[in-house]
Amino acid sequence: MDYIITGGKKLSGTIEVAGAKNAALKLMVASLLCSGRTVLHNVPRIRDVEALVDIVNYLGGEAKFIAENTLSIENKLTKNRIPLEIAGKTRVSFLLIAPLLFTFGKAIIPNPGGCRLGKRPVDRLVKVVEEFGAKVKYNSEDGFYYASLDKAKAFEFSFSKKTQVVFGSRRLNKNNKYSTRMYYWGGVLLDTIISKVLKIHVTDAITGSKIFTREVYEKIKPIESKGFEVEAEITAKIIKKGFKLTEVPITYTPRTVKEGKNIRWHHGFIILKTLITIAYFRK
Repeated sequence: MDYIITGGKKLSGTIEVAGAKNAALKLMVASLLCSGRTVLHNVPRIRDVEALVDIVNYLGGEAKFIAENTLSIENKLTKNRIPLEIAGKTRVSFLLIAPLLFTFGKAIIPNPGGCRLGKRPVDRLVKVVEEFGAKVKYNSEDGFYYASLDKAKAFEFSFSKKTQVVFGSRRLNKNNKYSTRMYYWGGVLLDTIISKVLKIHVTDAITGSKIFTREVYEKIKPIESKGFEVEAEITAKIIKKGFKLTEVPITYTPRTVKEGKNIRWHHGFIILKTLITIAYFRK
């Protein structure tokens, strides 16, 4: 089918932006790490989302659409094993290893199903839960992952009045490796400039691993950035509002361009523009 587009005319009007499937699925899983009921808006009603709703309900949780694109979800889980026949409906089912470990200390999940397009390993998620003290074994005979976690020995961090923000720093872990030297030194340069502008010492200002309390979020919202510069916006607003920032080392596994790494050198200028705008021209 061919399309002929005639330009030269100003466009006007409004459109409704649909919710992103991948974001919605991960937020559904994250909701099971919270106490109480979570309500998600603008959730697309598509097969993967419906499949995850079915899995959560099978496990004893409570997930349902309360409006056309509004989903209510609550951790009332009573089972820690996901059968192959329902896990195979969506690959995101493997992410449930985290809330199952959080709730029961044990999780039994089959090798992910769903779309098999391209290389999509789960080893990174396995490494993450292992960093929190979990033990994960794969049984090639039945195709299931068996995970266990001694919650009493698991990593815990308590917020206090002095520390309300925690950044996971890639730089503090000297064992981390990077895809290229350019990415490493480019990050170091950005962190140095950001530290000078904000008058603090931070080793990884644009880390995607940030944890903060609801009080902090209420003070820094709304978050307006849409791209990589969102990390600089959050960091600048946190410091400007006077919150104390603590950094802890994290394990970082870099991706290559072929694996989906999209950040480029020009994003550095966008990050700095966002930083300077918030630091000097916003109240």
